[in-house]
Amino acid sequence: MAELKHIVCGLSDLSMIRKTQYLFVDKTAKLQELVELRKVFLARPRRMGKTTLVSMLQDLFTNGTENFKDKAIHDLWQEDQYPVIKLSFGGIVDPDKFEKKLCSRLRTAFVKAGFAISDTVTACNTLDDLLEKLELLKGDQTVVVLIDEWDYPLSANLDNRDAFERCRAIMHTFYFWLRELSGLWFLLVTGIGRYRDSSLFTGADIRDISFEPQFADIVGYTQQELETWFDPYLAEAARRLKIGRAELLAKLHSQYDGFCFDRNASISLYCPWSVNQFFEQLVRGNPEKVPMFWCFWTEAANCYLALRTLLQRDKPDLCLLSQLHGDGVAVTEEQIITPTDLDQIKLAPLLVALGYLSIKAVVNPLAQSPLHRTYCCSYSNQEIEIELVNVFLEYVASCQGPGAVKAINLAARQLGQALYAHDMAQVGANLNLILHALHCEAWSNTHETVYRALIANYLCISGGAGFVQEEKGNQLGRSAIKADIETDIGSRHYLIELKLVADSHDPEATKLLAHKAQQQMVEQGYGDNKNPAIERCYGLVLVIDNSTRQIAYWRRYFMAQVLDEGMVAPVT
Repeated sequence: MAELKHIVCGLSDLSMIRKTQYLFVDKTAKLQELVELRKVFLARPRRMGKTTLVSMLQDLFTNGTENFKDKAIHDLWQEDQYPVIKLSFGGIVDPDKFEKKLCSRLRTAFVKAGFAISDTVTACNTLDDLLEKLELLKGDQTVVVLIDEWDYPLSANLDNRDAFERCRAIMHTFYFWLRELSGLWFLLVTGIGRYRDSSLFTGADIRDISFEPQFADIVGYTQQELETWFDPYLAEAARRLKIGRAELLAKLHSQYDGFCFDRNASISLYCPWSVNQFFEQLVRGNPEKVPMFWCFWTEAANCYLALRTLLQRDKPDLCLLSQLHGDGVAVTEEQIITPTDLDQIKLAPLLVALGYLSIKAVVNPLAQSPLHRTYCCSYSNQEIEIELVNVFLEYVASCQGPGAVKAINLAARQLGQALYAHDMAQVGANLNLILHALHCEAWSNTHETVYRALIANYLCISGGAGFVQEEKGNQLGRSAIKADIETDIGSRHYLIELKLVADSHDPEATKLLAHKAQQQMVEQGYGDNKNPAIERCYGLVLVIDNSTRQIAYWRRYFMAQVLDEGMVAPVT
């Protein structure tokens, strides 16, 4: 354990990272190429490493390569030192306080860059006056400007048109000034969204590199980086989990990999925040603590409001889940990168921008222009799938009233208890309570993939099941698992197969369908890839009545032997 360093989690100040000797993955190899573009916009979801990127560039322009002696950039950096004006719009939400806070942050940024602020500048009460005086203060000095979370005041006010427009008016003034600023050697602007009439995207002088393959991995961890930098952590995590390295890597891949910012769809990335948090469990606390595959990104990304606002406005039905578990949704690059007005924001491109969905394949790779490319987009990974489905289902349930949301939360807790007790009759009953609470117009044209998504989601959040995987078959190929859902419950591994029946009023026909599903699972070797550390591999068949949209029958078996089974009463 002594050899495992603490890992950077929420710390983006490079000098502090170096002082604390935390593990820090070297992402500096492409910084010189980035700087040579001079004016750059980079869009990435939250917790992907944008702020750390900004901090590294600030240090390089301020101190040269003094703090990068063991990093890739040390022998590549060719830039002189310049005053760095580093600014963040993060946390600014209230339009009544926006102008005052922005003025304060600008003054602080100029002071930290080495400029002496006079009393006249300090006394400025309006952005127009301050910007004029700051430009005079800068004079002929060449500067570097780094702006993080440029769109935070707008993205945080998607549910409030008045606040959105007032913030945009203030930002329009600032970015118009910035685009006209003389002596600007390098400009980097990072954020998530692209909004029209903010002055930032006017003209073509700021280059959007967000989907350029050259910079696709400038933040985030590649598979090679994961296996290289975290090698001792992988060994320790596998030991505590009592699994092999290959199985651990497969679980990490399913849970945290899958982000893609490459218009060729060739580079897949892990979320740094999630990976760091997972392995930090090995360093902090009990030296024998078993690391949990938790949803780290979704707890920290704070994208709930934007997502919920768009769901309420666009009102998608449950077929969206079917699409995402099937062929995915089609999104063009033009839809993603074109600046929009508040009313023009669409759900699918927003989900890509927020990181909930990622490019999985290029539908038309021979398109003449990147703007004409269409991408097949689906869940970035399993931790994000859980969050997106959760928010989506909360929205669906709220359409039925606050009582439905309360009923679902209670049933989910009881589901966890039933799973822990291996009480499959109660599992079916609790799942029916959830399905009934979601029963509304959103159920139109429901497919088996929707039920699979719902059940897998509630197994995940119930607290009674371990690592949950779903079979996913689409144009990208089939998943490695054979059953619809696989999960660990205590010391047992469960293979869950779903079957739909038009009407369950004939119990014998329903029972026969469960029997055929069991035969299929046994004859085709479902469970051959189960975890050898698990005591037993059980099969569970759930027959769903598509007329009631609830579970009608369940059967649990071991190998070819039926252990128990029974009908499930529908909730009315």
